[in-house]
Amino acid sequence: MGKKIDITDEKKMVALSDGTERTVYRIKALRDFGDVKAGQLGGFVEKESNLSHDGNCFVYDDAVVCDDARVEKNSLVMDNALIFGNALLTDNAIVVDNAILKDRVVVRGDSEITDSAVISENAQVLDSALVSENAAIKDDAKIRNFAIVSGHVVVKNNAQIEDHAEAQDEAVISGNVVAKDNALIVDHAVVGENSVVEDNAVVSGNAVVMGTTVCGNMILSKGYFN
Repeated sequence: MGKKIDITDEKKMVALSDGTERTVYRIKALRDFGDVKAGQLGGFVEKESNLSHDGNCFVYDDAVVCDDARVEKNSLVMDNALIFGNALLTDNAIVVDNAILKDRVVVRGDSEITDSAVISENAQVLDSALVSENAAIKDDAKIRNFAIVSGHVVVKNNAQIEDHAEAQDEAVISGNVVAKDNALIVDHAVVGENSVVEDNAVVSGNAVVMGTTVCGNMILSKGYFN
């Protein structure tokens, strides 16, 4: 169907977290697609290749996509969200509010990144996962399959949160941890090394879990478990 957006003359400088700046330009729709109408102004990109001409993907409001980051298929970037580096937003994923995607991250499926969440390095958010508030997902961590990460949670290294598991408050999840099957990690809990939290288990109340399995409706609150 040809091009769907054009670059306007309206531009601004955006400061990135690495201390560098980029010049980005507001976009304008050339045809109707999705809920976008021809002539509608959108957000900002550094170059036309930041936004695919296929599908219903779009950059709205004052959101910014720059460097070699790419938004494609039916994904949406809204509000003041920022995507840069080599990040990829695809499928039906949504990034809104003041959320940031950077480095080599991949966000796809029906996932949502909201509030001031930051996804960085090689992290992936897949399927229908939700990352919100001030959560930080980094290194090679994966959030997927209806998992929810919110609050000031940090998920790093090779940790995986999946299958309706939730991490909230100020929990820290690292190492090769797998949290799955409705597991809940909350309230400043720390889970690391090769721990597995599964099957409705709860880790809370400043508990520290290192290299052990928590399963079958177990509740660990306070203390060190290994």
